[in-house]
Amino acid sequence: LTENLWQAKKRKELELALFQNPLRIAIINFESFRIEAKKLAEAGFQMLIIDESAKVKDNRSLITKTLIEFSENMDYIYELSGNPAPNSEMEYFSQVKMVNPMLYGKSFYSFRNKYFYPAGYGGFKWKMKEEMREDFLEKLASISEVVRKEDVLDLPEKTLNIRKVHLNTVERKAYEIMKKDLVLEFNGREVIAANTAVKLMKLREGTSGFYLDEDSRVVSVGQSKLNELKELLDEIGDHQVIIWTHFHYEADMVERLFKDLSKKLIKIGQEPIAWGR
Repeated sequence: LTENLWQAKKRKELELALFQNPLRIAIINFESFRIEAKKLAEAGFQMLIIDESAKVKDNRSLITKTLIEFSENMDYIYELSGNPAPNSEMEYFSQVKMVNPMLYGKSFYSFRNKYFYPAGYGGFKWKMKEEMREDFLEKLASISEVVRKEDVLDLPEKTLNIRKVHLNTVERKAYEIMKKDLVLEFNGREVIAANTAVKLMKLREGTSGFYLDEDSRVVSVGQSKLNELKELLDEIGDHQVIIWTHFHYEADMVERLFKDLSKKLIKIGQEPIAWGR
């Protein structure tokens, strides 16, 4: 039996899925796993498969610590990623630790001092010691299986990766009101859709976390879409990206996000198009 635990909205539904059904395979996202890790540990699973393991590249994050603890009781652990360490080889540590805790040692700082040296002012950046690279790669290869592009030439040249954005409670409520009534009152401001065409535009605004009122002033309702973009940028790492936006204000939101992340950005012309690094 396979159970999609993303659909277990309430705690009782999760408990029913885990303990009252003959569950063999459970599918769950990172955030839900972090919350329900103890119950999942009690369910007696023997295998853990982590898709996009770069999500746990930060050994300090709570989800990483939770997964490492959870993996201690697993007989089989598989991690899948197209780019497991987008910024630095140090990001392999926590991912390797789940598969083989002793390969690089249990201490991140001992691992870092063994294979890397501080570079740049203040020691905020670390680079690999060239004399340790072969040892590092040999150990990594002992638990890795690499599939290169030439091994899978039957794949299409372009793959569309559609990411679903789940609106938070406030965003969802505002969206449903606008969809039904064509009028939205929020924090003393009024947003009106005069016809069906405007309604579609307003709903598009709402999925981006804001609405424009009659005076073209921004009414902000959330940032679920922006948070998803932030996660995507984190997965991509320090690589160039092009971001297409539909609204000017949406481009401004992206610009502020890049500033907060200390990433370089260029917003091109008057069109709401932004790209950066």
